[in-house]
Amino acid sequence: MSQFEWSLTFKAIVDNQSLVKAADQIGVNASAVSKQLTKLEESLGVQLLNRTTRRIALTEAGKGFYEKVTRLEYEWRSTLDEASNLAADVKGIIRIAAPQPLFSRFLMPVLADFQRQYPEISYELLHHQIDQLPSIHADLSICREIEDYDSNSIVMVPFYSYHNQLFASAEYVEKHSSLNEIAQLRHQRCLVYSDKKYPLEWVFERQTVALNRVLYVNSAEIMISAAKNSLGIVYLPKEILLEELDNKTLVHVLPELQSPRHRACVYYPKADFVPKKVRALIDFLKKNRLMSS
Repeated sequence: MSQFEWSLTFKAIVDNQSLVKAADQIGVNASAVSKQLTKLEESLGVQLLNRTTRRIALTEAGKGFYEKVTRLEYEWRSTLDEASNLAADVKGIIRIAAPQPLFSRFLMPVLADFQRQYPEISYELLHHQIDQLPSIHADLSICREIEDYDSNSIVMVPFYSYHNQLFASAEYVEKHSSLNEIAQLRHQRCLVYSDKKYPLEWVFERQTVALNRVLYVNSAEIMISAAKNSLGIVYLPKEILLEELDNKTLVHVLPELQSPRHRACVYYPKADFVPKKVRALIDFLKKNRLMSS
């Protein structure tokens, strides 16, 4: 076997966090996987993994090697796609990574329309937190704009422009009918994502409001449910609340207020060959005016 094959075995071990599961994926026994890893480390002269009976951890050398092998595997798959003309037809699996609310509340209708146009396309949908994106395991990652992504290995394309606005249940608005100006927000119950890295404030185009009464939530779906049940006000894009706004389980609060413009973006690995299926999906998004040109 070649070093490249050993390297793919190493990647399978890391992806599965288990020699046994990696062996099942590759179709060999665990002993063979262990021997391939040993041969790879001996040929490179470095230790790539720290192994105990309970966990597998990348060494510093292993982290860099894993990222490079992942990119090489992507380019290899892309090259095979091109060489075999995996399309004349657009077909195959597209791996897409995104936060859960973006999948369930925004992307699903788009992906369904794309699959109707290209019925031989299928998806592997990978739910990731924003701090795990862009994912090196995905053909496409979709999330809000990230400032510090690796532009040497990742391509970024703006996907959608949006503003955050304020929403609450009709019951909450009726109970707080005196709420009619921005300064009063600091005395309202505000539903805030529980990532403590962010300050307790909501930023609008002309003013920033410090929040005093907050309910921390670590899930957008829970946050929306809490707002529907009159537990407070949310600060979210209306695009993920279309159903709630249509059935009036949520209504605008101070509708003249909105955040500065934010952008959601598509990220994909920089490679000499971008698979036709990936290009087709990006073109589909542009054609349907879901992406900036």
